[in-house]
Amino acid sequence: TTQSNLRFGLVFRPPQTKWILLNRLDYYLDNQSGGTNSNGSSWRLVNNLNANYRPFKELQISLQYGAKYVKDMINSSSYSGFTDHIGLETRYDITKKWDLGLRGSVMHSWYDGQLSYSAGPSTGYNIAENAWISVGYNVVGFTDKDFSAADYTIKGPYIRFRIKFDQQSVKDAAGWLNKQ
Repeated sequence: TTQSNLRFGLVFRPPQTKWILLNRLDYYLDNQSGGTNSNGSSWRLVNNLNANYRPFKELQISLQYGAKYVKDMINSSSYSGFTDHIGLETRYDITKKWDLGLRGSVMHSWYDGQLSYSAGPSTGYNIAENAWISVGYNVVGFTDKDFSAADYTIKGPYIRFRIKFDQQSVKDAAGWLNKQ
């Protein structure tokens, strides 16, 4: 078995803007040979775009679009398909420490016309500067190895923990460690 992954990421985050754009393009390659059941190879190209818009300090709107093309070769048969994912999340700061959120998304498998949905509320708490934790519950959900991991699309409860690392936060952390 051989597995490879090539990743390219791009961030657009100017200092004076209400928009932040994040894009990641992944190319995955999997080859399997020598097994008793089958020999095969597959590759997939996955692009994930996230756009965050903050019209005012208390409100954040996040848009996600993911696209995936898959090509599988199993023995002498070839299979391919295109799937995309569209998501929307809003978060509103009710205090300096607490926020409320609502998210929803749909995944569309174009080959068979199948639609899968994920939606639910969440609440978050700012535990320290640049550190945030939230809990949520998806009333409906789905799983997909390329779209589920970052967006919490599975049905049921979930917990998210985020830490912001940038030039200033790393500098502050280094200064704190040097004082110890």
